[in-house]
Amino acid sequence: MDECQHQPSHNPRQRGICVKCGRSLPIRDKERDPAAERALTLEAAQLTTGLYDPVATAEWLSRFSEERMHDGPWREFDSRDWVQEGLEELADNRNYACAEMLRLQELGRDDEDYWAQVMALKYVIAQTITLTDAWFRYRELRKDE
Repeated sequence: MDECQHQPSHNPRQRGICVKCGRSLPIRDKERDPAAERALTLEAAQLTTGLYDPVATAEWLSRFSEERMHDGPWREFDSRDWVQEGLEELADNRNYACAEMLRLQELGRDDEDYWAQVMALKYVIAQTITLTDAWFRYRELRKDE
């Protein structure tokens, strides 16, 4: 018999894990709705975007990127398709923003803070579209090499 009084982790990367025993907790899966995700992405494509604080953001991004790389080298530097790697990360970013927006929609709120959160997530998707377009442009320019 399981005697652990399971407690969920507050660490987002350990969501669904008991902090006491390390076992998986029952979690709810949500079926994907690709049409809804596409609609959210298309809505975001209509937005113009701006940066909150580009210097602070760049500094944060650099630190976070370095933490993720540790002291390791660029593995398989000459043989990897870095454009494809970038596009895959952008697809993940779009998926995460859609998932977070769908989670917010399930709350059924209709207040000012909710709509500000929705708009922030649409900006995430809009910027992701801009970055994807930039990768496509780069790939086209590189084609002649």
